Amino acid sequence: MRRLAQVVVRYRYPVIGVWIALAVLAAPQALRVGERLTLDLPAATLNESARARQILDTRFDAAAAKVLAVVVECESAGAAGPLAESLRSRIATEDFVSDVAEAGSLFGTTIADGMAVLMVFPRPEFADRLTSRAPLLRAELRTHLAAPRWSGCSALLTGEPVMESDIQEIAVADARRLERIALVPAAVILVWAFGSVGAAAIPIVTGVLAIGFALGGLSVIAQHTSLAVYVLQVVSMIGLGAGIDYSLLITSRFREALRAGRDSESAANLAGATAGRTVLVSGLCVVFGFGALSLTPTSEVRSVGLAGLIVVAVAVLLSVTLVPALLAAVGSWLDRPLWLSRRLGAWRGRGVWERWGTAIVRRRWWALSGGILAVAVLASPLVLLQIGVPRGGWYPPEAESSRAAELLKVSGIGGELLPVEVLVVPAEGDRAVTMRRLTALKRFTDSLAADPRVARVRGPLSLRKGMSMLGYAALYGDMDGARERYPELFGTYLSDDGAVGRLQVVLQDSVSLSTGMRLVRDVRSITESEGHGLGDAAVLVGGFAAAQVDEEAALRSAFPVMVALILGATGLMLAVTLRSLLMPIKAILLNALSVAGGFGLLVLVFQLGIGGTLVGLDAPLDALFVHVLVMVFAISFGMSMDYEIFLIARIREAFKRTGDDARATVDGLSATAGVITNAAAIMVVVFGAFAFSRITMARLLGFGLAVTILIDATVVRLVIVPAFMRIAGRWNWWPGMRDVKRER
Repeated sequence: MRRLAQVVVRYRYPVIGVWIALAVLAAPQALRVGERLTLDLPAATLNESARARQILDTRFDAAAAKVLAVVVECESAGAAGPLAESLRSRIATEDFVSDVAEAGSLFGTTIADGMAVLMVFPRPEFADRLTSRAPLLRAELRTHLAAPRWSGCSALLTGEPVMESDIQEIAVADARRLERIALVPAAVILVWAFGSVGAAAIPIVTGVLAIGFALGGLSVIAQHTSLAVYVLQVVSMIGLGAGIDYSLLITSRFREALRAGRDSESAANLAGATAGRTVLVSGLCVVFGFGALSLTPTSEVRSVGLAGLIVVAVAVLLSVTLVPALLAAVGSWLDRPLWLSRRLGAWRGRGVWERWGTAIVRRRWWALSGGILAVAVLASPLVLLQIGVPRGGWYPPEAESSRAAELLKVSGIGGELLPVEVLVVPAEGDRAVTMRRLTALKRFTDSLAADPRVARVRGPLSLRKGMSMLGYAALYGDMDGARERYPELFGTYLSDDGAVGRLQVVLQDSVSLSTGMRLVRDVRSITESEGHGLGDAAVLVGGFAAAQVDEEAALRSAFPVMVALILGATGLMLAVTLRSLLMPIKAILLNALSVAGGFGLLVLVFQLGIGGTLVGLDAPLDALFVHVLVMVFAISFGMSMDYEIFLIARIREAFKRTGDDARATVDGLSATAGVITNAAAIMVVVFGAFAFSRITMARLLGFGLAVTILIDATVVRLVIVPAFMRIAGRWNWWPGMRDVKRER
C-alpha cells in the first residue's frame, strides 16, 4: 500500500484523468441498466420447479406465452361491455398477441357490474419480450381511453410481465429518489466532520462514482446474463455507503497528517499507506460476504452478490487511487473555507472521546457486561422469528398492475395469471392419460379442486363440462382422433406428443403469494408420499409460487454453509492482518452480536409491527424473507469490519509507541471515535433512506443494514471493544506481541 500510494501521489494528475475518462465511458451504460434487469430469472439449480419449467418450455407450445389481463372499470355499468369490446379489437391487432378473450365467457364466471376483464394471450415467440412491450400496450390503452365517450372508465393492465415492468420502473425511480434524499444529510454530516465543504465533497464524489461505475459494469453484464432488478437498490445503498465511508477514513487521516505538519504529498502518502491498508482489508471482508452470496443456489441472491462484489471493489479501488490523488492535488485548499473549519474544529476536539475512553477503561467490566446485555435485549425478539413470505406479498400496492390484480381477485379470476402448474410425467414411451391412469388422474384432480384455497383446476379431464370417464377413456384411446377433435388440447393440457399431462391449479387468492406457497408444499407432500395414485409417473409441481418455495428451501439449507464461509475467510484475513489469534475471534463474535441485534429489531418492527408506522408500515408483515436475513448477515458482517479494523489498527499503533495497554486503548479510541461515529452516521442515513423504498425487499434490507451498523458503531465499537481490549491486555497481540515489542 505504501508503494501504491507513492505511485498514485506522484502521478496524481494522470490518475485523475484516467478516472474521468472511465466515468465518461461508463455513464451511457449506467443510464440504461434499468431496462436490462429482470424479475424472471432462470433457476440457479435444477430443482423441482425448474424441471417443471423446462418441460413446459420444451414440450408445450403454449407454455411460454404468459397471459396478460386488462381490467375494465366504468362508473356507468353499461359502458364496461362496449369499452371491453372496443379494446379487444384494438389489442388483437398487436403483433405479439395471439388471441384476446372476454374472461367471463372464457372461464364461466360472472363479472361484477361496471367491470369487464380481457385475457390477452401472447404469441409464444414473444414470451421473452413481453416486459418491454407492457409499457407500449399500456400507452395504447390510455390513448384509447382518451376519447370523450369513455369518460369515467379505466383500463388497468396486469400479469407477470407487466408486474415485472412496473417493479423495474419503481426500482429505478426509487434508487434515484432515495440517493438524492440520502445525499443531503450525508453531506451535512461530512461538512460537520471535516468543517470544510471541499473535504466533504471528495467522499460524496467517490460514492457517486462508485454507483456509476458499478451500474455501468452491471449493465454490460446484464446483456449476457439475467440479473435481478433488486441490484439497483443494493448498488445505490452499498455504493454510497462504502464509497463515502472508505474515502472518509483516508481523508480524515490525510487531514490529521496535515495538522501534524506534513506537506500535501507526504500526508497523502501516509493516508494512502495506513488508512488505505485499512480500507483494503475492510473491503476484502465485505467482498467475502458478497462472494458468499454469489455462490448461493438462488438466482436473485446471486445477482445481489455479484452487484455488491462489483460496487465494493470499485469503491475500494477509487478510495486507494483516486482519493489520494485528489488529496495530493488539492492539498491545504481542502480546508476551505477556513472560518468554518476553525469554528467546527473547536467543537470537534478529541477531549470528549478521551474522557469517554478513560471512563470505559476504568469501568471495563461494567462496560463489557452492560454493552453485551444491551445488545442481547435488542436481539431478544429474534426468538419469535418467522421465515416466509410477508403478508400481502412484495409487489408495490400503488403499482397499476397490483391494483388490477386486486380487482381480479374480487372478480374471482385473479389466479388465472399465476396458476400452480402440476405436471404428470410418465416413463419414456408411456402416456399420462392411459386407461389405467385416468381414474387416478380424476381422483387427483378432484382432490385439488376440493381444496378451499383453489378456485378451479383445468387439465386433460376438463375439456367439456359433464363429460363422463367413459367418454374420456374413448377419447384418449384414439390419440389421433383426440388431436383432430380438440387440437387446442395438445400443447396446452397435454404435451405436443400427448405424453405429459398438465394441470393448472387456479387459486382463490391471487394477491398473497404465501397462499400459493402453502398449497405447493401441501401438494408436494402428497406427491412425495405417492398419494396421487398415478403409479410410476413422476408428478412435478411448478409455477411462480413453486419457484419461490424452492428458492426459500435452497437458501435455508445454504445459510449455514455461507455463514461458515464468511466467518472462516474473515477470521483468516484478520489473523494475518493483525498477527493475532484473539482479535479475529473477538471480532467475529462481536460482529455476530451486532447482526443478532439487527435481526431482533427487524423482527420487532417489521414482523411484529411494533414501531412500524415510523417506517411507513401499515400493518405487521407476520414473516420475513429468508433472502433478507441472508443478505443482511453477509453485507453487514463485512461492512462493520471497517470500524473494527480502523479502531484496532490505531490501538495497535499506540501500543507500539507506549507499551501501555490502558493508554493505547484510550489513545486509539479518542483518535478514531469521531471518525467512526461520523462514518456510521452516514451509513445509517444511506441505508435508512432505503427503508422507505416502495419495494418490500429493499425496505427490509435497508432497515436491517441501518440498525445493524448503528448497533455495531455505537454499543459494540465504542463500549464493548475498548472494554474487552483493556481486559485482555497484552493477550490481544499474541503471538504477534514479540513483533510489537521489537518494533517498540
